[in-house]
Amino acid sequence: MDNIEKMMLRVCGSILILIILYITFIKIISGQIYNKQKEVDEYISDTNAKLESVTKYESAVNDRTRYYESLIAKIDEANEKLTQSYARKNALPNFLSDLGSIIPKGVQLLSVENPTSKTVRIEAQATEYEQLGYFISKIKVDGILTNVKSTESVKQNEYIKITIEGDLLY
Repeated sequence: MDNIEKMMLRVCGSILILIILYITFIKIISGQIYNKQKEVDEYISDTNAKLESVTKYESAVNDRTRYYESLIAKIDEANEKLTQSYARKNALPNFLSDLGSIIPKGVQLLSVENPTSKTVRIEAQATEYEQLGYFISKIKVDGILTNVKSTESVKQNEYIKITIEGDLLY
């Protein structure tokens, strides 16, 4: 064999070795890619399962939240009813207490009636119109009654009588 043939054999041998190395390298890389792809697929399926679990949990939390919000609304409604009930229950005693603190010295109360649960009628008398006017204005200004109305005054002997009507605050 001459030198050219030896050289050709060496080049062919080298190319053959390179091809074998390349194929081996490709197989190793392909195996690693395949393994990594399997890991990625496992992570994706695990993540999807966890997302599905979180979605179910979120739905359960939202259901519970709506349930508790409805309970809170019912409790608030019951509290409001109780507050109104207590306000009605205490309205008349509070009214009488407030009324007693604003009666001018010259005004006498003849009667205090509660014909309906909300309406109050007061019959009062005084010797001077100013005292009755002051009494009516104090009831209005201090907010002891709302929708305050008074009848025309009637003078009997030395006293002036008047009827005042209004609604309790509650």
